[in-house]
Order: sequence, then structure tokens, then C-alpha cells
Amino acid sequence: MSKLGFGAQVLVFAILGGILYGIFHIWFYGPMQQEIEQKKVQQSGLQAEVENAKTTAARLPEFRREVERKEATLQALSRILPSQKEVDDLLRKVQQLAAESSLDVLRFRPEATRPQDFYAE
Repeated sequence: MSKLGFGAQVLVFAILGGILYGIFHIWFYGPMQQEIEQKKVQQSGLQAEVENAKTTAARLPEFRREVERKEATLQALSRILPSQKEVDDLLRKVQQLAAESSLDVLRFRPEATRPQDFYAE
């Protein structure tokens, strides 16, 4: 390098420095910046989830009270509904009402029972 002049040596070192900087930027700095941006986006999403969870947690006592009210309603309604099938009793009542009303039941075709959530149809 001693044969080159000072200006030429500076220019060669500047070009080598630029090439090294370009390699560093392409292989290390660029991918790191992309990863940092992805992590920032991920962090924003997680912070939104945390805020959502805090809001839900703040309403937890309200949800518990509502569940208690619904369970009390369910228990009250369960006491009203019969625990067993009462088809025979229902048929006897229909027959008795028909007899009291002077009606003749000519044909009665019961179909298969279709179970529902809280009753049988």
C-alpha cells in the first residue's frame, strides 16, 4: 500500500469500510431491526390482551353474582318441573276431562317420546 498515495489509500479504506458496513447491515443489522419490529408488534398485542384480561377480571364479581342468580332461578324452576315422566298421569287427566265434558275419545295414537333439555315431548 505504500506505493499508493495518501488520497488513494483513504479511498481504498473508505471502499473497504463501506463494503464491511454493507455486509454488516445486510447480515446482522437489517434482520435484527426486523426482529425488533416484530417483537414490538407482538408486545402491543400482548399488552392489549392484558388490558382485556384486567377488564374482565374487574367484572368477575359481577359475573359471579349473575351466575348465582341464574343458579337460583334454575333451582326454583327445577322444583316446579317434575323429576319423572308423568305421561300416564297426563293421559288419565285427559280421559277424565273428556268424560266430564261428555266427549268420547275415539282414537288416541301416542307417538314416541322425544326428550328435550328439561322436558319430554
